[in-house]
Amino acid sequence: MTLLIKLCAVAILLSPIVEDASAQPLADRASAPVQSAAIAAWVSSNSDLPHTDVLPEIKLVSQPQLERLRYKSFLTGPLQTAAGERSAQAIGGEHSTPPPQFSRQIVAVYDDATETIYLPENWQDRSKVDQSVLVHEMAHHLQNRARLTYACPGAREKPAYLLQKRWLESHGLDFAKELQVDMFTIVAMSACLE
Repeated sequence: MTLLIKLCAVAILLSPIVEDASAQPLADRASAPVQSAAIAAWVSSNSDLPHTDVLPEIKLVSQPQLERLRYKSFLTGPLQTAAGERSAQAIGGEHSTPPPQFSRQIVAVYDDATETIYLPENWQDRSKVDQSVLVHEMAHHLQNRARLTYACPGAREKPAYLLQKRWLESHGLDFAKELQVDMFTIVAMSACLE
C-alpha cells in the first residue's frame, strides 16, 4: 500500500501543474502539499532514507534572509526572522562591519529545529532545477526525521547532493551544468577534516 501511495505521489509530481506559479507564495499554493509529499516519496524511494508522513513547512524568503538563516550561528547580534520581524537592532549593531560576502549563493536552507525549508522568493515549482533544490532540502528533512547522525555537518550534504544529481539526471538535466558545481567540490564540502 505504501508503495502505491509513493507511486501515485510521484505521478502527481510529474504531471504538469496548471496554476500560475507567480500568483501566490509556495506555502499558499494548492500544489505545495502534493508536491512536497511527492518529493518526499521520491527521495525515500531513491535512497535509504525512511519515508515520513510529517512534511516540513516551506517558506519563501529573500536572499538576504536566506543568508542570515544559513549563517546565523556565525553572526553575532540579534537576527531578523524569516517573516521579517526585527530584533532590537540590526545584525552586529549599527556601526559594525557588514557580514562577509560568501562565494556561493545560498539557494535554500533547512532548519532542523523547526522542520522548515526556506527557499528563495523566486523559486518556481515548475522548474526541474528548482524542484531539485527542494529534493536536496527534503533529503535533510528525512535525515532529521530519522534522527540520523553524521561525523560532521558537511557529511550530511553528500547524500542530499547525490539525490539532487539523480533528480536532475532523471529529467535529462546535467547536475554540473545546472548548478555550476562538480562532484569533486561536493566530496570536498562533505569531508570531515578533524
